Amino acid sequence: MVFSYYLTIIPYWKTWLLLKLFRKKKQGCFYCGDLLDLEIFNPIQKYLQPLPIVAKNRKIQRQLREIGINAKLMPVFPDFVIMTRHAAWKFPVKQIKKIGLRHGPYHFKEFTDARNYNAFNLYIMTSSEDVRRGAKAGINSAIGLGYPKLDNAFNGTYSPLFLEELKLKHSLNKTKKTILFSATWEDSGMSAVNRWAGRLNELTEKYNVLVTLHPWTKPETREFIRHTEGVILIDDLNLIPWIMISDVCIGDTSSVIAEFSALNKPIVTFIVETGKRLTPEIKELIRSISLQIVDFEELKPALREITRGDRFSEARAEANRLMFNNLDGTAGIKTASAIVKLIPELKLPGVNYVFQKLD
Repeated sequence: MVFSYYLTIIPYWKTWLLLKLFRKKKQGCFYCGDLLDLEIFNPIQKYLQPLPIVAKNRKIQRQLREIGINAKLMPVFPDFVIMTRHAAWKFPVKQIKKIGLRHGPYHFKEFTDARNYNAFNLYIMTSSEDVRRGAKAGINSAIGLGYPKLDNAFNGTYSPLFLEELKLKHSLNKTKKTILFSATWEDSGMSAVNRWAGRLNELTEKYNVLVTLHPWTKPETREFIRHTEGVILIDDLNLIPWIMISDVCIGDTSSVIAEFSALNKPIVTFIVETGKRLTPEIKELIRSISLQIVDFEELKPALREITRGDRFSEARAEANRLMFNNLDGTAGIKTASAIVKLIPELKLPGVNYVFQKLD
């Protein structure tokens, strides 16, 4: 537990009790640790009563204001809170209902302490398999309902016309294949970004080269890639359309690989053996759905091989059943239904929730 929890719990609890005496109806909020949190929540939020946004700090508050959201700062004293972070300790009253959402698809690393998950009344994962794995680690608050961030890929929102306009906007060459690089955080011990970041210019003659990086990537790495001629560094928080327009996706151990798989893209991965949270199960999952290589010298032959014939499609389909339950564009409404079941005040008139599917 964070040390400040013990310093704040008593004054927070007293303030919460006092404010509760004077308010006429229950109040809630969405706790925002960074802008990506909203990308996770937006496909769920549209099925719920609007919630005030609470920013982690002034930096996030400024970023939210820049996109037109007037967010509050901590401390706040709600009756319920939704978040994509392990920050339940910031709301140190047992009576506050807490709902947690996975910050990405599936769990591509060892779970943290089960107490981080069990601090929530409800923790929503992307699949029943994730829940099963979590239960083995002592997590008893979880249910698996899919990954709402993927819904728009399957409900017609990203139409062929939308995707063609995205290609045109960024001047992608129609005569070239498009490849998308992704990497997890450099300091995690599970990243391969340093194996390719300095050599992307060797690929731009033959391919449209796209890159997405972990938010904590070192500024010097990010800026070097940004200024590599012919490379597009994606700043969008929503990667789904970019994955959809890519012909091959290239990764390491990042959970973005699950999104590559969900959208049935051929995948090349750099083999990573280090990282204390990299489990044998996840290494085997990545191996089963991707063509694996060790260094950059192997990348060009791997790209030629996988574009000629993708032998991993069946394995990806099986992996998708483990990671997402169903990919049918309904994860958002299912997640909203679970939330409304716990917090009826968030029910939105006219929405047909699916409570029966959650029992």
